[in-house]
Amino acid sequence: SAAGGGGAAAVSMGNAPSSPAAAWGKGGYQAVRMPVKLWGRGDCVAASEDGHTLVCCGSGDTDDGTAELQVSVYTSTGSLRCRLGEIEEHRHARGVRCVAIDGDAVASGSEDDTIRLWSLSSGECTGVLTGHTLEVWALAMRGDLVVSGSRDQTVRWWSRQTKQCSRVGQGHASTINGLALGDGIAISASTDGSARVWLSAE
Repeated sequence: SAAGGGGAAAVSMGNAPSSPAAAWGKGGYQAVRMPVKLWGRGDCVAASEDGHTLVCCGSGDTDDGTAELQVSVYTSTGSLRCRLGEIEEHRHARGVRCVAIDGDAVASGSEDDTIRLWSLSSGECTGVLTGHTLEVWALAMRGDLVVSGSRDQTVRWWSRQTKQCSRVGQGHASTINGLALGDGIAISASTDGSARVWLSAE
């Protein structure tokens, strides 16, 4: 159902918005209900680049104590696509607190101090990244690169393929609960009130 000014505004070529921000300003709003309780305290929702897939921490229709150990995947219309972590041996040991998506790959960070990698097409866990010493509260993913932030005050760079950590960034004085990736750059945000910019060596 459309709300907030109706459906998406049509923009003619002759009246194209002057910037991406202007395009968003002319957009509409569509309410999509996803029956999920968001358990995350960090980046607890993520969307695919094409906007067709939404990923979030938790599962809203189970009360058996496993809801916060799972990741729910929806289409942009709100239909449940799958749940990651339904199989006990694949799920996190403690609650999922952040997620990221890139193509067929999903990453989830948890209070069990680990990051799990998932395949959307198979629904299986494809690897576990270990190295953080406290809860993982922030994730970003692009191609082979996974970047994570933790309550241990570090940022870590990982290879999806090798599952190895290639860099540990230090400097924050508190939990890292936000991450963003660009070309050759990563930005971390922390509850210490600061953001840090990290550059690639290449």
